[in-house]
Amino acid sequence: MTNIKLNYPFNPLHYHYSLMHLYRYLNRSLYFRDYSDWKCSDCVEDTHPCQVCNSREKSPENPIFRCNTASCGRFFHQRSV
Repeated sequence: MTNIKLNYPFNPLHYHYSLMHLYRYLNRSLYFRDYSDWKCSDCVEDTHPCQVCNSREKSPENPIFRCNTASCGRFFHQRSV
């Protein structure tokens, strides 16, 4: 049996970082995936919750509309506002 001596003390952070880089290399498809056409389940089903009453019900007399501010993204019932 051969004894292997290390010239430096064991550093657990070095081991952690090497595993992290190996994980990223093996799963690189997760990091380079194109998410430009991704949509949430609310947008796919066109059912957005009202931010005031938290209801998803739509009706002709009480429609849900989106806030006009470009970066807002919230939805409201006409009667809730």
